Amino acid sequence: MIPDEFIEKFNGKEYAETPELGAQCVYAYKLFCDWCGVGQYPTGTGWASGYWELRYQQSKSYENFDFLVGIDQLRKGDWCIWSKNSSCPYSHIAMFTGYAEPGYGYFFGQNQSSFRGFTTVKIRLDFAGVFRWRGWEKNVMEELTKATVLVNNLNIRRSPSLGGEVIGQCKLNQTLSVYGLVQNDGYKWLQLYDGWIACKADWVELEDSSDAEKKIDWYLEQIGKADRLITEAQKVLRGES
Repeated sequence: MIPDEFIEKFNGKEYAETPELGAQCVYAYKLFCDWCGVGQYPTGTGWASGYWELRYQQSKSYENFDFLVGIDQLRKGDWCIWSKNSSCPYSHIAMFTGYAEPGYGYFFGQNQSSFRGFTTVKIRLDFAGVFRWRGWEKNVMEELTKATVLVNNLNIRRSPSLGGEVIGQCKLNQTLSVYGLVQNDGYKWLQLYDGWIACKADWVELEDSSDAEKKIDWYLEQIGKADRLITEAQKVLRGES
């Protein structure tokens, strides 16, 4: 299970716990809790902020989520919770999907735009705290190497393609963990935890170590083998061999 599976399942759809309430941010979180197997539970206060305020009193919170504060270590799939009188004056809860310009991030949830259903919007990072579902840790990817960004505002895309949706940006001198590599649209693409970036020598510098180089060389070799197998299969299907 990865965050994109939840996003793809619910994106553009509208869900209401009751017709009177309509689509609410709290119900988006409850749907996530059902989706990941935790099970729905109430805020305890009637407001989204109750999840954070009562986090140590709710067994489904402290048994299934890690609690974090601060904006620097967010990961795709984290649920951020805003208090009342923040940039979300009635409080709010939504899933983090990526960083935007300084002080802002992209968030997936309900009741956060003119369309009340599930959308991704940009919100100020003045939340009270973060829930990180421990189930994501069961799907931790193996780090291939690290990379340092050499330019500012390098696009992070949802898929390794120039046509892939831009879901965030990397900053100059930012260090990233790399989990995979593919070739497409004339670029090498590096897989991050929450998306893909195009890799050019003057855009990204890979970790300078023989071990990292061996990993990259092995990965490229596997890609080459896969490409050759696909080419041979296509020939067979066309009756050319």
